[in-house]
Amino acid sequence: MYGDQLRHGSFAVQLESTYPARMIQGDNMCNMIAAKTSMNSGPNWSLGSGGMLGDVRSVRAFLRRVNQVHAEQLDKYSRHESPFFFYGDQIAFQLAYVRFPEINVKVDTSGDIFFVTSFFVTPGDLDHFSLHGGCDDAYFSHNTPSKLAWHGGTPFFLHFPGVVCLGRHAFGKMGVGGYKHLYATCAPQVEHAIRDQAPGKYMFDVDRQKNVLVSSVCPNYS
Repeated sequence: MYGDQLRHGSFAVQLESTYPARMIQGDNMCNMIAAKTSMNSGPNWSLGSGGMLGDVRSVRAFLRRVNQVHAEQLDKYSRHESPFFFYGDQIAFQLAYVRFPEINVKVDTSGDIFFVTSFFVTPGDLDHFSLHGGCDDAYFSHNTPSKLAWHGGTPFFLHFPGVVCLGRHAFGKMGVGGYKHLYATCAPQVEHAIRDQAPGKYMFDVDRQKNVLVSSVCPNYS
């Protein structure tokens, strides 16, 4: 199984530039990510590549390291030194994060940008939202998004992870999925507000140098 191969594999980590580089087994990878992220405040310690904000230089430096991890693993696989090949980008991001301490990256543990619904979320953390029932009727009323009780800010994105088959696609043995169904309790209010607030919205196609109506791509939002 792919997941078993990841957990039993060996990977390089160096959490700080003053720390020695060392090899760890894959089933300890989540602990390494949590250790590096523990310097930040907030419960969203898991590293994903669902959203990134930053200056171009820092983002490109991170992506170069991600590509390096990918290329090295592909080379090992081609030489039959590794029995598996990575699926998706999440693992490559995680390995680059714990391996290259010079990367200028901070995990959004406080949900300033990307708020992930998980078992870490407690009642009252997000206005008009609970893990039991999702968004209530007052969510996004008067076009006002919910605030996080942690810092009083408003996340740019709400993410509802689905069920993950950990036996095939993960380092760890614990999943944070199973919240995809809550999306349906929040999306209609946002769709309604966006349609009413700015009908006829369009995107600009840089390659073709023309406007593209949002309604022609996603009618729910225009």
